[in-house]
Amino acid sequence: MSRAYKIRAKVHRVYAVDEVLKLYGICRNTLSNWVSCGLVPSPGAGPQIFRGAELNRFHTARRARGRRQLRMGQFFCLRCKVAVVPVVSSLSFPQHDKRGAMAIAVCSECDCTVMKRLGQTEYDRLREARDTNTSLAHADESEGPSPACVGKNHGSETQIDPSLNDRILHSWQICAGRFDVKTVDAHLTYIREFDA
Repeated sequence: MSRAYKIRAKVHRVYAVDEVLKLYGICRNTLSNWVSCGLVPSPGAGPQIFRGAELNRFHTARRARGRRQLRMGQFFCLRCKVAVVPVVSSLSFPQHDKRGAMAIAVCSECDCTVMKRLGQTEYDRLREARDTNTSLAHADESEGPSPACVGKNHGSETQIDPSLNDRILHSWQICAGRFDVKTVDAHLTYIREFDA
């Protein structure tokens, strides 16, 4: 299966952890990494559940992140097909000469080896982060709080508002399993419209 995860979840459905694992063919660690990278589970106590629209938003944002120019501290993972921040403790610098340095690390999302050619500034920052065992988030100067309402809105990714009714809908989906899939999807569409 392609690691680009081009599978689209049904927008109005609510997925339990087992259903997400089956849908994308992934393990629990990958799903945990997705949550730490910005996938938002539905609110409430109990096992995590995920809205289909939120899964689609997360994967669309990941694909867009892979098409942007790499920032300081980011590596491009050929397996995930996205820009990732590697595991800091895995950073190694096998080559360093006047043309720059080569860095090798482990992808934080799929444990694949990633490589990148570095300039002197990025080499110094990554080496400092590895030696002090600190996060690579401080290496990128563009990260930080954005100015309040300054500049143009370029249609940044919109987060799907989680609904408190997602847990009720998931229970209903389990009971409605005896109906045809198209019937359940039609009912979910109307329920979501009413919820909005």
